[in-house]
Order: sequence, then C-alpha cells, then structure tokens
Amino acid sequence: MEVLGLKVSDILIAEVSSITRIEVPATTGLKAGQLVDYPLRGQKLVALTDERNGTVQIQPHNCIINLAYTPMSEIQAAFAVEAHSDVEGNVMSVGNHDALEALQKAGDNYGVMYRGTPRP
Repeated sequence: MEVLGLKVSDILIAEVSSITRIEVPATTGLKAGQLVDYPLRGQKLVALTDERNGTVQIQPHNCIINLAYTPMSEIQAAFAVEAHSDVEGNVMSVGNHDALEALQKAGDNYGVMYRGTPRP
C-alpha cells in the first residue's frame, strides 16, 4: 500500500492569497513541513511541498502555518537563541519556548503566524 505525502492544506491553515506562494531551492529529499532557506530574507520557512526537481513551495506572506509537521529540532537549530547566564554565571539552557518565540517574531513582520505544537 502506497502512503501519500502531506497536502499543502495540512500545513497551510490559511493564506490571504495563493499568488504570493513561491518556489525556492531545496536539498534533495526535503519533505513538506521541514524548514528550508528563504534567501531573500536570510530566514528559514516551512516547506509546503516535498522537494521536487530541487525546489519546494513556500508561503512567505500573510498566512497561518501548522507546526505539527515541523521537527522541533529544526526550529531549535534555525532559531537558536543565545544562552543566558544566571547571576552566578551558570549558563541556563535555552528551551523550546525561546526557539518558538524567535520563529514567531521572525514571521511577525511579514504576517506569517505559526500555530500548533512541533513534532518532537
């Protein structure tokens, strides 16, 4: 039995216009829901489609993205926040909340909102 991949609507909850979707270069084998470089901003965005012929589709403007298919490890790597030290100089770990907050902030200027809980 063949298992089909994700549909764009599984990841893209809402968008103002599909006209602003674009294709960007992606590494071979990248799957929908993973993060991909968006060179015009120097940021990572969620791929809406699996890689095909070296590209994936993204929606860089005015949309709501479901993070249920995005690995938390990718969000942490892409939106690493510098660790803080407490008053005694001990480095405090940077948690998932900080990385998610950085992801949300990166999307704010472009109307991109993120919902849901990322994959472990």
